[in-house]
Amino acid sequence: MGNVELVIGRTGDAQSRNNLENASDSARRAASLCTQLMAFSGGGDFVSKQLDLSAEVEFILKSLSFDPEVHFRFRTVLAEGLPPINISPSQLRLALKNLLGVLEEKVSEGENVDIVTGRISVDSDYLAEAVHNKDALKGDFLFMEVSAFSGGISEDEVCRMFDPFTSGDTLKTDLRMPAVHGILKSLGGFMTFGLKGNSTGMIRLHFPCTKESSSEDKSMNPETRKANAGSCILLVDDEESVRETVESMLSTLGHDVLICSGGVSALKLLQGKADDIACVLLDITMPEMNGHEVLRAISNLYPNLDVVLSSGFSVKMVEESSNNPCFRGFLKKPYTMDELQTMLEKVLC
Repeated sequence: MGNVELVIGRTGDAQSRNNLENASDSARRAASLCTQLMAFSGGGDFVSKQLDLSAEVEFILKSLSFDPEVHFRFRTVLAEGLPPINISPSQLRLALKNLLGVLEEKVSEGENVDIVTGRISVDSDYLAEAVHNKDALKGDFLFMEVSAFSGGISEDEVCRMFDPFTSGDTLKTDLRMPAVHGILKSLGGFMTFGLKGNSTGMIRLHFPCTKESSSEDKSMNPETRKANAGSCILLVDDEESVRETVESMLSTLGHDVLICSGGVSALKLLQGKADDIACVLLDITMPEMNGHEVLRAISNLYPNLDVVLSSGFSVKMVEESSNNPCFRGFLKKPYTMDELQTMLEKVLC
């Protein structure tokens, strides 16, 4: 996908650009379907962190406000001082986008969509209203509530939402709500439907509260996530084709790039340039020294240097390094330029 995006930016012929954009869209849809399937199964390439729910929702909505496919307005009531939840930012973004995708079919252009966060103490009576996950435990939960469409949601509509295969004129697959259910179930959460007031349908997602981490997590405050073009990025990967593609992507995004083909050469380069480097983009599977070994060396020698791990394999490969203080995120290959930029926005501040 990265190579296609780079060629699109350098192609002047309208027909060629159109063909390349179609190819890029097809690859993106295939990747999206794989993500939805993994979320549906309760798995996926997600690294959980303790997050401020309200701040994270606000950050996601700011990015969605520039999306031309979103044709409604957001109104928010986001509670402050909530305890953290343990979730991957990608999981939360996927869940919210899927809910909004369902709403898109029901709301008129320009209509308001209300998004509310808060805290609730859940008892057995409340859990009886849970959809598909009545095994959730009683206790304190944070919720994200999305409401907009008139008339509420009938039981028949709820059942259809959770059936991945819906029949009509043609058979189509819709994994959006099943994927949200898979995410919530993997976290010990649940979902409810109902009326807010007398006329507005509502979907509420519930996430278990977690105890606040004693160590400060720089990723918890989305307000610090700024695109910092001009930063120097050290790219470490043993595959030449990956180095060439990602170097072009980083340069296109306005960054200076240093390149190493392995961990040993990267550590040698850092001896004289660590202070000039804002972030290391580090492949996990490499000869001589793998990414975990390089990350451990970096954290010992340069504890303030941010590192993003990357691999074409499952995110489970990251578990070994997930508690390393220099570890700031994971990019699964192949990734798009938008995904690369989003990750760098999260890391650079």
